[in-house]
Parts: sequence; structure tokens; C-alpha cells
Amino acid sequence: MNDRLIDDDRLDLARKSVLPGEGFFYPDSLDAERADQEVREAVTGAETVVLADPDADGLACVALLREAFGAAALVPTSPHDLSDTLDRVADGVERGARVFVCDLCPDEYRYIAGQFERLVERASSVRWFDHHQWADETVE
Repeated sequence: MNDRLIDDDRLDLARKSVLPGEGFFYPDSLDAERADQEVREAVTGAETVVLADPDADGLACVALLREAFGAAALVPTSPHDLSDTLDRVADGVERGARVFVCDLCPDEYRYIAGQFERLVERASSVRWFDHHQWADETVE
């Protein structure tokens, strides 16, 4: 839930009286902090990092990459969260790491452009493998 909607300091008394007590709602900021920490833990020290949809075909990609490279850190994500995940990985990935993006199709490149370009600058290589239908503009 959006933190602003449940901020006690900003709510008037009438609104507070109809909301459940503290701890009932789970603010979005906690999810973001947890995601930051999980990505940091996954990518720290990793030579190979895989961003993948954690479904069967995404996890199969991770298994194949682990077979090829030994260890590979999994950063699970979805198309909806891809922009934020790319941003987190770009912030924390080791310089010179190999990065793979598997089983993920962005709606449009412009939604991930800045984050993806930062990741490309930091990693030694970034390779993207996907079987979904991409719009021609996204591919270019």
C-alpha cells in the first residue's frame, strides 16, 4: 500500500477512526527495502548474474547457465518489476560481471532504457534471451 495513504501524521482524525490500527497495512516502502536487500545479497561477489522470471522456463535458463558457468546468482523478477530490478542490479552488480536476462519481455524499451544502459556500462557483458513476442520497436 502507498505509504502516503496510511501516514498517521498526515491523516485527519475522522479518517484515522475508520482505518484499522497500526500494522494492519503493509507499506510499499517495506517491499522496496526488502527487494533492495535481496538483490544486493544475490549479486554481491557474483561473477554471473541472471535476471529471470521465476517460472519453469525462467528457472530452466538459470539451471543451464549454472551448468555452463558453475555458480550463477538468480535475481527473480517479472515484466512488471523489470525496470526496478534492472535498476537495483545496476546499482549492486560487481564491475565486470556477466549478466543474463532470461524469459522476460519489456512492454517497451523506453520503460527500461536508462536502467538497462547503466547495467551495460557496469557489466562485462549483458545478454538477453527470451521466447516471447516482442514489438518491433522494442527489439530495435
